[in-house]
Amino acid sequence: TVLVDGNSMENATEVGTVTSKQEKPARLREGNSGPILGVLAVVPFGSLEDTFGVGFEGGYWFESMDLALHPRISFAFSSDSEDTSYGIAKFGAGAYYLMSRGEIAPFIGGGGGIRYVSEEKGKGSPVGSVIRLEPTTIQSEEAWAPGMFVKLGAMFMRTYSTRLLFSVVYDATFTELHDSKPIQSFLFNLSINFQG
Repeated sequence: TVLVDGNSMENATEVGTVTSKQEKPARLREGNSGPILGVLAVVPFGSLEDTFGVGFEGGYWFESMDLALHPRISFAFSSDSEDTSYGIAKFGAGAYYLMSRGEIAPFIGGGGGIRYVSEEKGKGSPVGSVIRLEPTTIQSEEAWAPGMFVKLGAMFMRTYSTRLLFSVVYDATFTELHDSKPIQSFLFNLSINFQG
């Protein structure tokens, strides 16, 4: 057994390191590319009536030793409001710096793209001073608009063929529906990356 700094070579599990026992999966230790699928929790603030939402995304993860590029498509929709509903489709890409070549790799980055946003609001009519009818008028607006995001996260099991990613995202879409503010939200993203 070859020793490196007092440790066996088998324990030197970083991207770019290869041992005789690892010749077959060596390509997984050089940075690689493959599809990535994820689920999203959406927490808007100051827009979309602060209505919680869920979503999913799909894309492709291009990775080098220290950098990654991620073109993707994602969809999100409101989940817990009777009076307000929304849907958002995003088409774009992000770039990230990977801070480690080990099994756990924190990363930071951001990106942008184009979005399609639709929001429906129900408007009730006041009756007297106490009773308020259920919403009877639906106001709907939609728009295409540019957007951007900043992401901080971590990749787990980086040297394996299947990796897990968790990230927290600040996201902004530059349009104003129903005379509201630009759409801003925090996203919590859990993804699986399959290396080719």
